[in-house]
Amino acid sequence: MGRKWDIVEILFPLTSPVPEVHDWSVQGILQYVKSNTFKEKNKEIMEKNLADLKVKGAYSFKKKEYWAAAFFYCEAIEIASMLGSDDAALFSNRSLCFLRLGIGEWALMEAVVAQSLRPEWPKAYYRVGAACMLLKEYEKACQAFMDGLQLDPTNREMKEAHREAVDCLRKSPFGEGSQ
Repeated sequence: MGRKWDIVEILFPLTSPVPEVHDWSVQGILQYVKSNTFKEKNKEIMEKNLADLKVKGAYSFKKKEYWAAAFFYCEAIEIASMLGSDDAALFSNRSLCFLRLGIGEWALMEAVVAQSLRPEWPKAYYRVGAACMLLKEYEKACQAFMDGLQLDPTNREMKEAHREAVDCLRKSPFGEGSQ
């Protein structure tokens, strides 16, 4: 530790004691940070921050502030990861933000992560398909929508998106309808 420890000891007398830390020394603070009490308290704070970021992301999205929403979802993903959780919905939401911003590559990247986290979730396949449509990768879009329909055959939105992807594929220079 050497030099860093020396700096901490120099600055330590200028700090104010925290009530939860009974032994207000450098060693006492380190012990407290390693304690279960600190870890539980920190976890509660992080969970509250995560919930707040989700709300802020949804609110920003509703106001069509897609960059802000993507930022809040990014922060939420980071906190969820620190809590040992990967929330596919957060990646899906961020994918939708990028779709609305017209950034197909980023939307696809986020959708693929959501799909890998929850392979049984039709919405993740819908996001992959929507991103592929934006990128004009109609064959991949058709496949993603079809995979989603296998999980949820009654999903009207997915059926309509699949139909649209098939139409675009037929009309594209590389589709079935081309010579």
